[in-house]
Amino acid sequence: MATYDEITTRLTQDEVVKEFFKDTSYSHGEIYDLLFHITASVKHAQRVPKKFYTKSSLPTTYISLDIETTGFTKNDEIIQISACKFDKGKEIDFFDTFIKPKKAQLSTQIIYLTGITEENISNAPDIEDVSSSLISFIDNLPIIGHNIASFDLPFLSRSGIDLKNNFGVDTLTFSKNLDLGIENYKLETLKKGFNISSISHNALEDARATAIIFEKLKKGELPTIGISEEYKRTELLAEKQFSFTGNFKQVSRDELKTSIKVNGGKFVKKVSTRTNFLIVGVQVARNLKDGVHSSSELDAMELQKQGHEISIITEDEYFSMIQSKK
Repeated sequence: MATYDEITTRLTQDEVVKEFFKDTSYSHGEIYDLLFHITASVKHAQRVPKKFYTKSSLPTTYISLDIETTGFTKNDEIIQISACKFDKGKEIDFFDTFIKPKKAQLSTQIIYLTGITEENISNAPDIEDVSSSLISFIDNLPIIGHNIASFDLPFLSRSGIDLKNNFGVDTLTFSKNLDLGIENYKLETLKKGFNISSISHNALEDARATAIIFEKLKKGELPTIGISEEYKRTELLAEKQFSFTGNFKQVSRDELKTSIKVNGGKFVKKVSTRTNFLIVGVQVARNLKDGVHSSSELDAMELQKQGHEISIITEDEYFSMIQSKK
């Protein structure tokens, strides 16, 4: 279901609406606020029964919330909950706990992604044991979070913690509506754009980072570091074909692909005799052929045995290669 912000944005782009407001003196912000109010009223404020916000009335005292889970399906479970209380841009308190899942297991991918291990959750409380403390901590304050409407709140609701009455602002939608001119609106991208240094996929760190981003967006600040600025188009890798496998620590797979392309290289999905480099990250897949190497790695090693000039390199070696060529 589309959020109020998404519906309002679509309405502002509708040709009939544009024509209606064309000769009026209303600013874009005033038109947005009016359409937002109408949208929320018509839908009976289903997402935010007690309060809804426009750009001119965003909360100054709120809870920034984030969770970590064993995965992304309805059968997965919460393994960390963090909530930070902010007032006028400053953190004044926080709630943070690991959660022991009932059935779901920690996969290698989740351990790698979050840094949460069996040791962290083996003696952690059950979610029922912390729900009342979390609800008491939040009280009646509005909640903000990144992708919170589609991910965090539904996950919490399935676990018996219903916070829909506290839903305030989803910073994913909020940032999209501002057209920041960045490659995507993932939390990691926004953190990089606003030069925020913190551990990603740790609920407490992400909750704090989200609040910082929220405060900057409220003030109308724009990211100073974007993908378009970070990766200057060059021909450093001209005529070289790259493939990669696994997950990476410094960048996402999409960002690595972008780096290859803007530096003049060609990205190919499958390793072949024409591939010059295979960049190898951490293997987290469960279906590795020999339990250690991906099919791309095995293909590259076989090509090396056959005498083909294909180099198998790490993420660090790839970025060192770019730096040495500059």
